[in-house]
Amino acid sequence: MIAFFRCCRSSHLIKRSSTSLFSTASSQPGDFQRTLLNAVSRSGIGLHTGITAQVRLLPAPAGVGRYFVHLSDDGQTKEEEVQVPASIHSVKETNLSTCIGQGDVRIRTIEHLLSALEGLGVHNCRIEIHGGNEVPLLDGSAKTWVDAIHEAGITFALDDKGDKLEHINFSLMEPVYVSKGDSFVAAFPSQDLRITYGIDFCEVPAIRNQWFSIHLDKDSTYMREISPARTFCIREQVKECSCQGTSFRNTNRLMASVRSLARETIGKFSLNQLTLNISPKSEYQKSRFFR
Repeated sequence: MIAFFRCCRSSHLIKRSSTSLFSTASSQPGDFQRTLLNAVSRSGIGLHTGITAQVRLLPAPAGVGRYFVHLSDDGQTKEEEVQVPASIHSVKETNLSTCIGQGDVRIRTIEHLLSALEGLGVHNCRIEIHGGNEVPLLDGSAKTWVDAIHEAGITFALDDKGDKLEHINFSLMEPVYVSKGDSFVAAFPSQDLRITYGIDFCEVPAIRNQWFSIHLDKDSTYMREISPARTFCIREQVKECSCQGTSFRNTNRLMASVRSLARETIGKFSLNQLTLNISPKSEYQKSRFFR
């Protein structure tokens, strides 16, 4: 079981743990590593950079894992290709988005894409990005990436000998607790994956205190309950972050921006040219955004 709690006074969490806390074992018989059947691409604007980039997801051999490649501006592989593994060991920054890197290469805002790949069980994938180094936010959720993965199809991954490889599961051996400010992550040994997530934005009437629990027993649960949840920020934080050197260049177009002032209409924003008003009693707000 994993429990998260996020408070408005803490902007991010830094998660680190020792590998000695885990044990590895093969999954159930017949549970082999998977990859994409075909390539698929999506284009959009980066939330922080404001730069349009194209991301292409491609099949990858078994045992390779998920990794990013930053292509040249014309979309061609650079002479010396640098692969950035989608691993915690590649993390360079976690201020309002996750940035990973290898050498001089940096790839940022990777959360929704990796969530979709993990949620659908795509263990091996080559991810090419060009036109910018930030994964597009698209509609602000992981659902667009889920749709792209379904468009590409999923199949068993084969190694360089043409063989399937079993998927390895990691089991937590003892409880782990990490905190920063008023936020924390706690994980406990369990036979299955259960997640509880809580937020407390007491200064924002449209959000306030909320808890969400889920048992991730199959892909459809992730697709239905987690992938549509969208990123949001507090509108007053946009100016504050800009003063600190962190920009939200596309807040009005790509994500929910919610006022912390108490009023009949709490926030107004647009997603892909669709303008929405969020009020404290909005059922759309309750079911889709603030989980």
